[in-house]
Amino acid sequence: MNGWVVLFSLVLVGGFIAVGALQRPAAPRTNPIDVSHIAPTVGQDIKVVMAMGDSMTAGFAIMGRSTISLLDEWRGLSGFVGGDPGAITLPNFFQHYSPDVIGASVGAHFLEWAGWDHHPEQDRLNAAQSNAGAIDLQSQLDYLLAQIAANPKIDMANDWKFLNLIIGANDVCGLCFNKELPPISSVGDYYERNLRNVIQMASLKIPRLFFNILPMFNVSQVYWISQSSSYCANVHNVFPFECICAFDSNQQKRTYIDSILVEFNKRIYKIAADWKARPSQTFAVQIQPFTANLIIPDTSYLSTLDCFHPSLLAHQKFAISIWNSLVTPWAKKKQFFNPNDALLCPDANTLLYTD
Repeated sequence: MNGWVVLFSLVLVGGFIAVGALQRPAAPRTNPIDVSHIAPTVGQDIKVVMAMGDSMTAGFAIMGRSTISLLDEWRGLSGFVGGDPGAITLPNFFQHYSPDVIGASVGAHFLEWAGWDHHPEQDRLNAAQSNAGAIDLQSQLDYLLAQIAANPKIDMANDWKFLNLIIGANDVCGLCFNKELPPISSVGDYYERNLRNVIQMASLKIPRLFFNILPMFNVSQVYWISQSSSYCANVHNVFPFECICAFDSNQQKRTYIDSILVEFNKRIYKIAADWKARPSQTFAVQIQPFTANLIIPDTSYLSTLDCFHPSLLAHQKFAISIWNSLVTPWAKKKQFFNPNDALLCPDANTLLYTD
């Protein structure tokens, strides 16, 4: 057994130990009336989990080449919103305290391209689709609204809902197909406009919502990481279409998309600040900052299929880091991703912090 497989096995076992070590659920209480009072350890505070995004959230290529279903989305294993039994995912952490939490995606199916029909039986409230960009968020929100309305177990008016979003890779990866690279500011404007529109619509259409945003990390770092693997380097050379800007040997193009993603994150922080300036008891936009500075440790965090999408190990580590950040006040939130962080065990006084 090679070294990284041993490491993966230890991480997996450790992850289950960490989940099992979480404090047992507290007794149910009166449903909080303010979004700033949501406690993750209190049963039923969070009743619904949802997500929007792209192939990363959809779980594409998580299992790499270990399966004949190479082009599947492993939705139940998505660290952001998966709900397969025993999987190390954010919804399963919520479910430890709220066994009846609704919305986590399950199982796997063939990749679901942006604009294609969803698979509600498996997708559930995971609206993410492969190749999606910011322009596709409105259709993803429409899907969520329809699914919520059709689910008799969800009380739209009274249930607290959690929505996770990370988007932006596809907004930059295809830019290098253009003869002339568009100005960074105009790309940022387009991204911001779409993001603002969907957040505004969510605030109007979904009562009692904690809208969680993960900033984008530099996608181009996969280029250098892949150089340590002949397989990865060959895949990127032969099939550069997943992110032609990132896989190009031209450093200028990689620097260009990194600059755009920095611009995207500036816009995300600006949007969040605007929402904090108009406080609401039933809606909050919060950022978990560690993803903006995320450094991919090595190729074990990349799918063995394309050396681009996150591996199962990466999804598990992301889930732990998101959870830890959610239950940490803003002033103490980590600014960097640490794959060695243990799962935090909140107590009855811990909140999903909005400050």
